[in-house]
Amino acid sequence: MIEEICEWKSKQLKKMIAQFDYDYPDKQISFAFFDTEILSKMVQKQVHREICWVSPKELDSKSFCRADIEIVKHIKNQDRLS
Repeated sequence: MIEEICEWKSKQLKKMIAQFDYDYPDKQISFAFFDTEILSKMVQKQVHREICWVSPKELDSKSFCRADIEIVKHIKNQDRLS
């Protein structure tokens, strides 16, 4: 969780919006996702191949690793509710 949060140079965490676990064959990973305010436009990749800004409607045009599928579904569902 800390590694993912540290991808942003400067941010303000507001609240946790979702938490998921994913079981790989050799390990389990826990993900926590936060509503944040980005305070700096400088973004540095640390663990991902690509970082881009897309709307929830554009998520289907991107590919995600299996571990990210639950949060993508969550984001798309939240967009439908708003």
